[in-house]
Amino acid sequence: MPLTCTPPTDYLASEAFLTLSTHIITAISMPAHVLGLYIILYKTPKAMSSVKNYFVNLHFWILIYDNSLGFLTIPYLSLPCMAGYPLGVLNYTGINEYYMVVLVLGACEYVLISVLAVFENRFDIICDFSWKRYWTKVRKAWLVTHYSIAILIFIPMKSMMPDPEMTLPCLTDEIRAVPVFILTEDYTYHIYALGSQLFTGVLESWVFIYCTILYIIRLLKSKRMSSTTIRLRIKFLTALSFQLAVVTAFMVAPLTYSLYSIMFDYYNQRFQNITIALETMHGLVSTFTMIFIHHPYRMALFEMLPERVRKMLETKNREQRIASSLTTRI
Repeated sequence: MPLTCTPPTDYLASEAFLTLSTHIITAISMPAHVLGLYIILYKTPKAMSSVKNYFVNLHFWILIYDNSLGFLTIPYLSLPCMAGYPLGVLNYTGINEYYMVVLVLGACEYVLISVLAVFENRFDIICDFSWKRYWTKVRKAWLVTHYSIAILIFIPMKSMMPDPEMTLPCLTDEIRAVPVFILTEDYTYHIYALGSQLFTGVLESWVFIYCTILYIIRLLKSKRMSSTTIRLRIKFLTALSFQLAVVTAFMVAPLTYSLYSIMFDYYNQRFQNITIALETMHGLVSTFTMIFIHHPYRMALFEMLPERVRKMLETKNREQRIASSLTTRI
């Protein structure tokens, strides 16, 4: 029995809330995903061509993750027990819940690995350390290894699924009447396997960022590259770092509650449902962050707006610049 137990009795704790909220978010997110993919494929300028395929890869996995969570599975979880049941469309196909878990968590891992790959790409394009020739030989194998391990770690989990009759937290009779899927009773392997993947990815990302910044500083001191080129690279790296920080944070932050629930044996169905709904918004936030943080994508979106709206925005921006200029003079 959990140390803290709040029985699910209100609307926020219900299947209806979780299903409705995820369906609404998915309905809003899908057009945004399509728009983002279109802009990456057809509006990426030549100056950003080196990162285009990496953006496509990242956007693809974000789309898969969001839809696997908010449309295909919609997991009604009963943490801190690693148990629950799906409410999404895959629930009507006869697919085993274990493979639904692999789909959602695997897509989540692939999003994080794709973020790491973007930072590695920047490092590979910008940096020219004396030892980088050794890295060039192994970088493709390094990336393939990351994608492979992200799936291989799920294989042992299948043999760890316990008796489906194990005791679950204080659930309502309605929930107990549903066949509940239990991933594991001892979550030690699951936490360490997934946690080590996250920790390693974050550490590697920081290494690539640090090396890239260090090399840019060297270029500034040596004056081997024009200040304009260096300034543009710094600007793009800053925008890219902010974009990917939002991608990662908006994915990891809601998951932090799930980890808290497991580690401290806390059960609250309301918070768990809200966590799933917020996690489903990850792709929507990530897509618009990408569009608005990069000037070419922002301008591409601006050009798609109706002429009347564009003129209104241009007038508003002009007025803001004039007001800012007057304030500066005063």
